[in-house]
Amino acid sequence: MKKTVVILGGAGFIGRSIAKCFGKDGYSISLLDKDEEALNSATTFLRDLGIECYPKKVDALNEKQLKQEANNLFEEFGSIAVLVSAIGYSPKLNGKRPNTLDIQGEEWRLVMDINLNAVYYGISAFLPKMLASKGGRIVIISSVAGLAGSLTAGIHYCAAKSALVGLTKSLATEFASEGILVNSVAPGKIENSDWGDDSYEIEKYTSTVPLGRLAKVEEVSEVIKFLGSEKNTYITGKVVTIDGGRTPI
Repeated sequence: MKKTVVILGGAGFIGRSIAKCFGKDGYSISLLDKDEEALNSATTFLRDLGIECYPKKVDALNEKQLKQEANNLFEEFGSIAVLVSAIGYSPKLNGKRPNTLDIQGEEWRLVMDINLNAVYYGISAFLPKMLASKGGRIVIISSVAGLAGSLTAGIHYCAAKSALVGLTKSLATEFASEGILVNSVAPGKIENSDWGDDSYEIEKYTSTVPLGRLAKVEEVSEVIKFLGSEKNTYITGKVVTIDGGRTPI
């Protein structure tokens, strides 16, 4: 029987790549996302590659809906081997980060809701099912912006991504004895022209990366796949930085 990977925010650019990466290794994929159009597109993309994919329109801020979907998937598949949170939102203004002093409470709460609260709601919905399966892997996508701050992402995004590091370490410590390994990845900027970043800002950022380029999404997905796989037997509570060597600078 195939092992099942649940990807929160699975229809997005990174989520789709993660799904492809796991799917090519024989996992069945459950994509959860609230964007129905993107969900349909991602599902078609994966199924065309011969990957077993089960899409579900779910709002990650709806705790009741998440718990119901966790129950449904557990009943259908019997176990959930891997949970990946690929949820993320970094607002831009003309391709640039919002000025800190211009950020109002409504925008702050929205960014915190999507980048932090939704991640916790998803984990709290699926973790009981993983415990019932006597083990599993959880991988959370944080960001180098949460480790070192950023001049290309808003302060609310940085704060939320930093909080995910604490969430990762706390979960890892609490549930290690139950066979649940919890880790984060902290990517730097990833190549994707559709994200609408200002070209000058990208050039300036790239000039500070020792490897001289942005990350490819597949490079991030491969690390996530390892952390979520059975090959990872002893790494938990860690944050893996994927930024071409930029963070030490």
